[in-house]
Amino acid sequence: MEGVIRLRVLAPEDAMTLFIWDNDPELRDAQESESPPTLLELQSFCLEGPRALEVHGQQRWIIEWNGESIGTIELFDYHSKHHRAGIGIVIARKEYRNQGLGTSVLLEAETLAQTFSIWNLWAIISEDNGASLRAFEKAGYEKAGHLKNWLNLRERFFDGIIVQKLLA
Repeated sequence: MEGVIRLRVLAPEDAMTLFIWDNDPELRDAQESESPPTLLELQSFCLEGPRALEVHGQQRWIIEWNGESIGTIELFDYHSKHHRAGIGIVIARKEYRNQGLGTSVLLEAETLAQTFSIWNLWAIISEDNGASLRAFEKAGYEKAGHLKNWLNLRERFFDGIIVQKLLA
């Protein structure tokens, strides 16, 4: 798929888009929290700018494809001492899924991670999310572990597959 991917820091006007995506039942599996953040929480989070990772240990960026917001990528569980963070990606717009964009976004996010001296990225992916597993593997992540009955999704437990990529 031809086009330009851009990852940009959240802006205040992104709060409503995030609120809609975070409350979409189809996208809820991608979130660890039991309930989505409120609009007020998202508005506050969007004001943090590029310091959110250092201050809160997590930061989201909007994924833009040819200037259109199509999803988010997040670094979380950031540990500056250990130079590592978790990474999560959501392609919220259905028409952009399963087209290789996830892999491209993951590769683009490595540059962001390195600006924070992150050299070790990891994710836990549900065993039933083949598209996500393929995107991470195509981006050079390796399977690093298997967690039994780790994720409670849609009232059913799934194993979690740990993937990891060393950037250094």
